[in-house]
Amino acid sequence: MTEGFERKRAIRSANRGVITKHVKEATELFSKIDENGCIERLTTLDRLLDEKLKFVRKLDEEILEACSVESITQDLEEAEKITSKVYDIRKKIEVILTKNRTSCEQFRDIDTRKNILKRDGLCFRCLGRGHRARKCDPSKKCRKCHGGHHQSICTERDPPIDPPETSYVKQDPKKNEPTKQSGQKETIKINALSFPKICAPLPLKLDVESYPHLDGLEIADASLVTDSSSEIDISIGADHYYNIVKDEVRRGNEGPIAFDTKFG
Repeated sequence: MTEGFERKRAIRSANRGVITKHVKEATELFSKIDENGCIERLTTLDRLLDEKLKFVRKLDEEILEACSVESITQDLEEAEKITSKVYDIRKKIEVILTKNRTSCEQFRDIDTRKNILKRDGLCFRCLGRGHRARKCDPSKKCRKCHGGHHQSICTERDPPIDPPETSYVKQDPKKNEPTKQSGQKETIKINALSFPKICAPLPLKLDVESYPHLDGLEIADASLVTDSSSEIDISIGADHYYNIVKDEVRRGNEGPIAFDTKFG
């Protein structure tokens, strides 16, 4: 064997070691997915694994050309294992990254999302790799407007939701009477059905700072900002909705829509 041949094998061995380290790091990150910087690191590892595998496979081809298949059977088996290992870990990384892109909690601006997709070479229709939107499955459409793009980059606004016909109020279990709610300047009287519980608590906490269009607003229900779970005390139906809701509405590119009401 020539000196150049042995050098190629040594370089390949070193790069296989790097691939093994990247795979181990990615596997460890799967259990820390909510930590800061984890998604960014997985994105980097996905790219590095792709580059390293292509480089190693090129070396495999060059080594194969220089000797008989019988003499490198073990190398071939090792190459199969490395390739399979990289494919498996990249599939897992892709599932996590796709889920993260779909939620889009970190980047709410549509143009920013599109730029990220362009940067990472991702399809605008399915967020997958290796093809563009025009080559993607045409049956995959936006859930909002049914257009040829992913719903996370849709510019259509969510359609308004009509309130239910009947109003409901949560009964105070200590006094055995409906809960009373006062507006900022007046007491508001409504006819409503009274129940000990209207529905399950809302499992959310409103991060006002994440939505610029909510800046400076007085939130009628402060528990949405301070608590991670909020009880529903009143459900205003169409019978009283338009007597309570005012004209001002604030919308953003994403997130909650704020309506000015007599409650705040």
